[in-house]
Amino acid sequence: MGSIRRMLRATGAIGALVLIGGCAAPSQSPSVSTSSASPSSTSPTPLAWVLVADMNHARVEGTATVLPNGAVLVAGGFGNGLAEGVLAAAELYDPESHTWAATGSMLEARGGAVATLLTDGTVLMVGGGQTPVEPLASAELYDPATGAWVATGAMGQVRLGPTATLLANGKVLVAGGDSGSGPLASAELYDPVSHAWAATGSMLEARGGATATLLADGKVLVAGGTSTGPVGLASAELYDPEAGTWSATGSMGVVRAGHTATRLNDGRVLVAGGISGGFSGDLTPSDILATVEIFDVSSGSWTPSGSMATPRFNFTATLLANGMVLVAAGDTLGSGPLSGAELFDPGAGSWIGTEPMIEGRAAQLAVLLQSGGVLVLGGEGPGAAGLKSVEIYDLAQ
Repeated sequence: MGSIRRMLRATGAIGALVLIGGCAAPSQSPSVSTSSASPSSTSPTPLAWVLVADMNHARVEGTATVLPNGAVLVAGGFGNGLAEGVLAAAELYDPESHTWAATGSMLEARGGAVATLLTDGTVLMVGGGQTPVEPLASAELYDPATGAWVATGAMGQVRLGPTATLLANGKVLVAGGDSGSGPLASAELYDPVSHAWAATGSMLEARGGATATLLADGKVLVAGGTSTGPVGLASAELYDPEAGTWSATGSMGVVRAGHTATRLNDGRVLVAGGISGGFSGDLTPSDILATVEIFDVSSGSWTPSGSMATPRFNFTATLLANGMVLVAAGDTLGSGPLSGAELFDPGAGSWIGTEPMIEGRAAQLAVLLQSGGVLVLGGEGPGAAGLKSVEIYDLAQ
């Protein structure tokens, strides 16, 4: 998603979004979807957002990874908006004490990088950039046992905001992203045993701001994003790890970039929101999507589902333990970063309004804690200010 924000800044289209202050007040009534889908048979679950201790650094487009011991590693990002420096600093969130502690800094400062928890419990950090137009090819590993980072093999291509997917065989597929001069189609595999990278089949289309989802059969679904131009994409494709090749699958009903993709418990993939159309000019409200589509793996086709109550992009979507999907915050046009949140019920195909976040934010991070709560942190607040603040969404027990 981060590449969408960078791209819009480059074209001037995002100025109206991030320079307008204000956000939805915490006391506002929750939004409820007006979708035509039948109402859910599940009653809305009581819940609350709670502020916890701030991070040590404001972070936009950093990474957040839940470690095997339940702690959350947060690393890199742009320190206070995209114009005010990039971070090498990393810190750990303790979900028991709700506090933050510094841990070893990365070897290189990175914003727009991707982090992947490997099967041995270490974290692979890949790509990103010192600035939005200076991507990196380097990669490094974080060892939770020592709290230190060590260099590992460099990719064959610099990449800003690629996708990274842990495959069933333990390797990591890194695909697409931006080279600094445009989106990429190439893909590479990281081998955690040899610490080496190897080229694999290139995607059928160059993509930045796409989503990648590991399917139950081990294949990877990549959908949407932007190509050269920048031209928005509705197409999707599948990576087969056995063959190392990509093949086209059904296209979404609309172009999407800056959207989210979530694999549901039944194996289908929920895609929501984002930006539609081309991105070379100013955005209008109609370019921001509330619509939702679901990918059926068996048929390779997409089906519309109930729309969100609020159009949004640069937001987060998190699969909860109860099978619902929590969508929170993000960007829209005309009112600054959003604080509103909604729940998708896969059984009913509809949305349930829920309490808004305490702070409006966009391009934030979100992870599911081992306790079942959702930790949402950082991002941009009103006026494009980077945020240190952290909130937890917890189902009432």
